[in-house]
Amino acid sequence: MPRPMSFIRKEVFMQEIVLDIRGRIAAPRGMPQIVCGSSDTVLRCTFDSEWAAYPDKTAYLHVVRDGVPGCTEVPFSGSTCLLPALSGVHEVRIGISAGALRTAAPARIPCVPGITDLPAEEAPVRTDLFLQLTAEINRILSSRNRQEVKNG
Repeated sequence: MPRPMSFIRKEVFMQEIVLDIRGRIAAPRGMPQIVCGSSDTVLRCTFDSEWAAYPDKTAYLHVVRDGVPGCTEVPFSGSTCLLPALSGVHEVRIGISAGALRTAAPARIPCVPGITDLPAEEAPVRTDLFLQLTAEINRILSSRNRQEVKNG
């Protein structure tokens, strides 16, 4: 018998993105992607010794949405933080700061559209195409009706 969901730890479902911070350069491990709309993405950083004196850090998430650049700050302690849900973006650039330290080069993480990135409203019906199809259907039906009357 399967175990109820309440017994499964939430961490099992969370996506983890690992950034290696060396020489003030943030580099993603592997080829991670963020699914837009997902609030279950954990950022885990590994730091070189330069960062050891700073337990409190801030992750900076730089995005461009609808042509407008923006930045979200996510303060955290230690080496992990939960990333906020992103939407309508193609990539996020993540940098880290702590005290006077800052990453000189952010990590570039591609983002893929999620279900929340679908258009809020349906595309308008193309009336010209609708009218063409309706006219063709009417032509076919009237042609059949004429054939039935003629054969009739």
